Amino acid sequence: MSIRNLSFSAPSLEFRGLGHAMARVLIASYFIASAFGLVVETHGDAVVTVVLPNTVGTTLASVIEFSLGYMILTGTQVRTAALLLSLYVLWSSFIANYVNSVTPSLDDFWRDLAMIGGLLMTYSHDHSEAKATTRARRGRPAFARRVTPRRIRPVAVAKDTAERPKRPAAEDAKTPDIGAALA
Repeated sequence: MSIRNLSFSAPSLEFRGLGHAMARVLIASYFIASAFGLVVETHGDAVVTVVLPNTVGTTLASVIEFSLGYMILTGTQVRTAALLLSLYVLWSSFIANYVNSVTPSLDDFWRDLAMIGGLLMTYSHDHSEAKATTRARRGRPAFARRVTPRRIRPVAVAKDTAERPKRPAAEDAKTPDIGAALA
């Protein structure tokens, strides 16, 4: 085997898709566990408890975290759920660490920023690239519609104006005058 036959290429799209799917499962499982109270020291209810009573706010925060995490886990509306969850985490972290606390906790805020980065990575992942590669591998074109060209025949142009038929004048026309009939 010679060196010319070796090729070093970027990871295939299937491998990159697997990495994104694994990251999506890890992120979603974190939020689902947080909704059930298995992850300690999370402050996801900080946004909601500012407006609602503590018990109702905590319950609503758990429902929000579980439903958005489940949407990311199952792959339904992933971009919408990831964007909403990242905004939710950003505001709840900001309120819990800087508005409601006496001493700001920079460690917790940076942990939440790392989670927001993972959510934004999930938001930015586009599956159309992988679909196009799969479609090309099967040998089908991107658009399966067949286009057949129309044949257009040129219209013969009369060389002399005498050969062209003349339009009848308004007096010669057999159509009645509508203006005269109304007056």
